[in-house]
Amino acid sequence: MIGLKIMSSQRLVTIRYMNYLNAIIKSSENELLQRFSHSSLVIFLLIPNSVLAFSGNQNQFSISSGISSRSDGLEELYDINLQYSQPNQFFRLPGRRNIEVSWFVGGEYSTNESEDLSQYNQFIAGASQDVFLFYSQNFYAGAGLGGYIKSKSTHRISSKFTFGQKVFVGLATGRINLELYFRHYSNGTLTYRNAGHNFLGFTFSYNY
Repeated sequence: MIGLKIMSSQRLVTIRYMNYLNAIIKSSENELLQRFSHSSLVIFLLIPNSVLAFSGNQNQFSISSGISSRSDGLEELYDINLQYSQPNQFFRLPGRRNIEVSWFVGGEYSTNESEDLSQYNQFIAGASQDVFLFYSQNFYAGAGLGGYIKSKSTHRISSKFTFGQKVFVGLATGRINLELYFRHYSNGTLTYRNAGHNFLGFTFSYNY
């Protein structure tokens, strides 16, 4: 009888110990799942998604306007740009591919008083690729590179081909995106004259 009681007590202790271990394992699994979900949320916020910048849409139409920026100040040379975009991935980075047409329109004021800015009036068309480097809730930032054909060569870019680089920050509000950008045009020293153009501007985009 004593031996049976001892065996029963041992079995009861073993069962309780196993239940205790199971509780610890389940608690650890729940904690790991919570940590994983929190980590996934952080990764989701830090790794951008191009569809988010399109507010879940697959098309974007944009109109931009920028003013020329030289080393000694702003001048009345304007870049008016129309752009159609679609979300994509570029080397596994979320981005957007763009088709663009632009017009340079020169005004009266130049940082160089002897320079007639109307000589830079021209039409530009090309394609570019943007990548989104940061996205958090409604805000995003990125950079882009493109190739363009100009309607004429000029003193600042003496070729009809030019590259375009851009950095931008944006606000996505659903159907509407608002962006601030800095854009640089130059031909990568393909020709001797390559002072280039720099523009500071604002973009209004419609997602559909």
